[in-house]
Amino acid sequence: MASPDSSRMLPFRRVHEASEKFVEIARALQRQSVEMTKRHDKQLSVFLRCVSIGCIIALALLAWLPGTIVTRTILGGHAEHFIAYMGTSILMGLAFQKGPRPTTQFLLIMYAGVLEAGQLYSPGRHASLQDFAFSAAGVVIGGLFLSIARSRMLSWLRRD
Repeated sequence: MASPDSSRMLPFRRVHEASEKFVEIARALQRQSVEMTKRHDKQLSVFLRCVSIGCIIALALLAWLPGTIVTRTILGGHAEHFIAYMGTSILMGLAFQKGPRPTTQFLLIMYAGVLEAGQLYSPGRHASLQDFAFSAAGVVIGGLFLSIARSRMLSWLRRD
């Protein structure tokens, strides 16, 4: 025959066992969630790297196309250079987060110089120091924008 104390403890034991099972399930879900997050982060990283490489290729194609094929926007050449290199700088900063950003920016500015000098050999195109300056400014402003956005995001995340 069960003692009166053990019959009173039975509901508490069941609640305790149920809570232990709940904790086990919660931990399993958390591990699964972390694995999924890592997988999605990797997929996003691969996607951003592919887009960055696409931007690098597009910059070369647009810089070296003959002048008769290129159609300009209403913004003008300087704004086009600035926006194209600012966007590429931001995408490269997002794609290659672990690498040194000043080195990446320096390499992108050097790439802009090579593409600008290569226009000397493209029919109907000419190299311009002003175009190079706007390209370099786009790289620097894109890098600064990304740096400020990262610091803001980190400060917001620390508040919570």
